Amino acid sequence: MDIVQTVKPLQQIEQETTVRYFYNTEYDELNYMKCRYIDKKTGNEVKGCYYSCIDSVKNLWKMGLNGHSHTLYKLPELLQAIKEGVKRIFIVEGEKDTDTLRAQGEIATTSGAWNSWKEEFKEYFRGYTGEVIILPDQDEPDPKRPGEAPNGQKYGEAVFNSLADIVPLVYIVNVTQGKDITDFLQVKTMANLETLITVARLSRTNQMEMEQFSDDFCMSAAEGKPLPPRPEGAREKEPEQKKWEPLEDISFKDFLEKKYEPIKFLVEGILPEGLSILSGSPKIGKTFFALNMALSIATGEKTLGHLSTEKVGVAYIAMDEKDQYIQEKLNCIREFQQRNVIPDNFRFIFEINRLSEGGHEQLLDYIDRHPEIKLIVIDTLGRFRKPAGGKGNAYEVDVESIGQIQDICKKKNVSILLLHHNKKGKSEDYVENLSGSMGISGTVDTILGLERARFEDEGTLKVTPRIGEGKDLSVKFNKDLLCWEILGDAEIYSQSKERREIIDILKKENSPMSNKDLSGLLNKNYNAIKYLTWKMAKENILIKTDKNSFMISPYYYLNKNTNSTNSVNSTNSTNSTNSVNTVRAVSTTILSPNRKNLNDTNENNVTVSTVSTVKGIEQKIKCSNCDKFTAKNRTAFYTCEITGKSIYPMAEHTCINFSPMELSEDFDREEVPF
Repeated sequence: MDIVQTVKPLQQIEQETTVRYFYNTEYDELNYMKCRYIDKKTGNEVKGCYYSCIDSVKNLWKMGLNGHSHTLYKLPELLQAIKEGVKRIFIVEGEKDTDTLRAQGEIATTSGAWNSWKEEFKEYFRGYTGEVIILPDQDEPDPKRPGEAPNGQKYGEAVFNSLADIVPLVYIVNVTQGKDITDFLQVKTMANLETLITVARLSRTNQMEMEQFSDDFCMSAAEGKPLPPRPEGAREKEPEQKKWEPLEDISFKDFLEKKYEPIKFLVEGILPEGLSILSGSPKIGKTFFALNMALSIATGEKTLGHLSTEKVGVAYIAMDEKDQYIQEKLNCIREFQQRNVIPDNFRFIFEINRLSEGGHEQLLDYIDRHPEIKLIVIDTLGRFRKPAGGKGNAYEVDVESIGQIQDICKKKNVSILLLHHNKKGKSEDYVENLSGSMGISGTVDTILGLERARFEDEGTLKVTPRIGEGKDLSVKFNKDLLCWEILGDAEIYSQSKERREIIDILKKENSPMSNKDLSGLLNKNYNAIKYLTWKMAKENILIKTDKNSFMISPYYYLNKNTNSTNSVNSTNSTNSTNSVNTVRAVSTTILSPNRKNLNDTNENNVTVSTVSTVKGIEQKIKCSNCDKFTAKNRTAFYTCEITGKSIYPMAEHTCINFSPMELSEDFDREEVPF
């Protein structure tokens, strides 16, 4: 046979080999194939030739393991049998013996050759409560190694020692006829094998106290009867003392001088490396939020509108939704955002055991087999962690569970994002809203809280890191792109939004309005509106026309016009030809603050000269509202330092040099709401 390491179709390999044994992963995917072939020079059959599957669709194979991990033969069937609680499992030394027992209706597996058993294989049996029967080959001692045990004995002892502290009943059964179980069953029957198994039980070759079991239990297998349940009170052997390593320390000086890599952000300023949690009420868009971030991270594109990402491999564990729902959401995202690129480093997992039922080991194994994956999204934590209602303090249980996940991040240098639901109750501190105890929020590195009112597009993303200050960001779900976008700092954006609402109402009502009217129409707190209108009046956005009413300031319209490109006015047709870099005079008609109808064109309308030279807007004012006002009482006259005119401070008059007072006392306006 040509041993050249090349890619071959299965049909060609079948022609060149005598026997083929297929090893699948726990997900029942093709892993590798173990073959035998005839050596053309010697004519002898050669064992242990490996081919790994590189294309399951085209059925292409390449000689060697090529990075594929060793596993157990017929692993998917083994795991299913353990899950269903089968009463016994055979472990033999070769694939041929495994197939022999399977033909008898038994559950059997093997790791391959006598020296192929690995310690991690025992994890497949963790939690199994039936019997494991080891049938090693009956080899002769190797004459080249005098004093050593035969290889078959070594294999049996290796498997027994590995499973002794995992499975309650483990036996080594040595067949009496032939080299292995296949030879044995050619001259004997399964009934003869049952007798040998019973003898193994009675000879105490297992780690249980056999006097705790009845004769019916010991003889039932030999008679072909189902095994009775394990008796209550059966004592296991004393567990071996746990091994531990001496504590190691580091000096203060050495610790300060130790160089650490700076913390990287998978999403700029939002999602650092480590263990993070994204919480929120059900059905408010957490999955869309996570899918958008994960897709952007896998492609290295910006996310949430403008935030940069670190391109890494992503695995999305979707447990909370059906496969087709996730597929539909992804197809909609790609269609709406016109994303034609399908990243090959974005993978999905739809089934995983609970953390305490093998999920921890499954995650570790998956990361080992996929070193390119650096971000794992678990949707949701509630479906993955230990079920509620178990024994123990809730805080301690949560700390232990989340600590296990955090250990994975540290040991395997990966980041994990947990999606989690909020409690039904509402707390002022969003961290306290996380479902479960404070052990969850206290253990994770970063907490992201997504909040929005039902059926509203806008909401808030609260970010609380382990190190540094948190922040609240205003976010919006963009229905046109099916993605979340960051609008800015939540406090600033909220205030800006409320200001726009006040401007819009004043435009719509077309008349001055009091704080009471505004708070009623906006359904906002009166004191909050009072403070906001005071701030807007101070910044010349609003003008107070009487004691309790406000209207939009002429300065607001002026600034709005002059801030646009060349301030083109639609009423002046000649402005349409203005150069972008030329500043020209612009005529703007502005209503006096005393007028309510913006469409009124009576004598109170005034004209502003040019944008570049305007100092103020001609309007009727009182000196008591100007920051130049210094009169100590209402009867004193005031001389304007600009015009030189002496004016009674409470009298209205026309002025173009008006400068609104800021913190000076104003006889006519409300008290400053500090």
